[in-house]
Parts: sequence; C-alpha cells; structure tokens
Amino acid sequence: MVTVTTPSPEQLSQLTTKELAALSAAVWATFTPAHIAALTLEQVASLKPTAFSKLPAELMTAFTPDDLQVLSTSVIKALNTAQIGALTADEFGQLTPGQVASLQPKQLGAMSVDQFSAFSVDQVAQRNPTQVKSLTTDLIAALQPDELAALNAKAVAALSASQVRALSVEQIQALTPDQAAVFTGNQGAGLTADQLTAMAPEALSALSTAAIRAITATTLTALAPELIQQFSPGQIAALGASQITALGSAGIDALTADQLHGLSSVQIRALSTTQIGVLSAEDLAALGSRGLASFGSAQISSLSAE
Repeated sequence: MVTVTTPSPEQLSQLTTKELAALSAAVWATFTPAHIAALTLEQVASLKPTAFSKLPAELMTAFTPDDLQVLSTSVIKALNTAQIGALTADEFGQLTPGQVASLQPKQLGAMSVDQFSAFSVDQVAQRNPTQVKSLTTDLIAALQPDELAALNAKAVAALSASQVRALSVEQIQALTPDQAAVFTGNQGAGLTADQLTAMAPEALSALSTAAIRAITATTLTALAPELIQQFSPGQIAALGASQITALGSAGIDALTADQLHGLSSVQIRALSTTQIGVLSAEDLAALGSRGLASFGSAQISSLSAE
C-alpha cells in the first residue's frame, strides 16, 4: 500500500513552483481548504491540470477571486463538471474573458442558471459557436439583452431553432442588424410571430433571405399587416408560394407598391382568388404587365367578378 505524505499548509506555501508541480494527484486529493488558502498567487498561477484531476470539488470554493483569475486556461479546460458545479455565481463572475472562452461545451452544460447569469457582457462576448451550441434553452433564456447583442455573428448563427424559440421578446429586441443578417434557415423556422414583431425595424429588414424563406406558414399568418410592410421588397420576393398564400388577404392588402412589384410569377400564381380580390387598381399597376401576365384563369375570373 502506498503511503501518501501530505505537507502542512505552511509547508505547502513554502514549496517552489517546481516542487509544487511534482506533487502527485493523490497528494492533492488529501488537501483541505486550509491548504488551498495557503497557496500563493505565484503557486496558483503555476498549477497544472494534473493538480485538479483528483481535487475534491468542494475545495474549489477555497480559491479566492484573485486565485481563480490567475488559473491557466489549460486548468480551466480540465475542470470536471463537479468542480464547475461547486463554483459560486460570484466566482464565475470573476473569471477573465479568456478563461470563459476556454470553457468546454460539457462544462457550460453543467452550469446552473445562477452561475451563468453571473457572466458579464465582456465574458459573454467571448463565447464561440461551439460553446453557444452547448447552452441549454434555460441558459439561453438567462442571457441579458445586452449580452445577446454582444455575441458575434458566428456565435449567433450557431443557435439552434429551439434556442431561438427560447429567446424572450426583450432579447429579440436587442438583436443587431449584423446578427439578424446571419440567421440561418433553421433559425428562421424557429421564429414566432411575437419575436418577429419584437425585432427592431433595422434588424427585421436585415433578416437573411434564408431565414425569411424558412418562416413557417403559421407564423406568417399571425403577422400584423403593418409588420409585413416593414419587410424589404427583397425579403418579400424571397417568400415561397405557400408562404405568400399564408399571408392571407390582409397581408397581401398591406403590401406596398415596391413589395408588389418585386413578386415573382410563381408568387403571383400562388395568390388565392380571395387575395386577388383585395388588390386595388394601384396594386395591379404595381404588379406591372409581367405580373399581370402571370395570372391564371381562375385569378383572372376573380378580377372580372370584382
């Protein structure tokens, strides 16, 4: 049986960084809070992942905020989920942006909402796409609006449809045009009518065509006519035939002359006779000769009936 000799806290504080590095994981497993408190900042900064491989999770709270800030990113990456879970929200708030950026997906997934909410805007801004993908919907919902706005475009593009659905109206309001411009089709499919309504006009008009094409018929049907008018002609032109039908008569009636002029032949042929019926003379003029030539016989008949 191997006997493990544990130095006293005072002895530990006197060790050189080289001597400290020579201590086995088995020795670290015997340490108490007094041992951790005895470590100097220089010693803490020199620690290697090996030192934490068997360190009891409850000892993580013995590190001071200054101690935590000097831990290397290699140590941060090596912390197990129990050690991550033992850190308080205040301790998470003391981590440097670089340390936060080094957190692994599994570690982020082990965090509580309280821990996650302790991150500052600068810390959140360091999140990379892989980290964002690992966040639970509860953690996504815990982001403050200014924190969401601080995410870079690549991180925003990594959000899943379920993560997008978890965003509150207040969070959606904080989206920037640059973030909206990178929304993917999957994310567009996750958007609700309330979320689209909450978007700032400049963000809504910047929403990518991929996202526009993926908005569900149910969501489009629920949009207020005045919101539909805020879409750019290019965004309206990106809608599929079934989406055009989903706009309903009120949605078609709300389209501006520029939006109508940009409709394709496929979109025009998708208009129901009821939708055709709400078009005014000015609307028909906006469609132009090319648009009018796209009408099918049933659509022409509905015009004649009017």
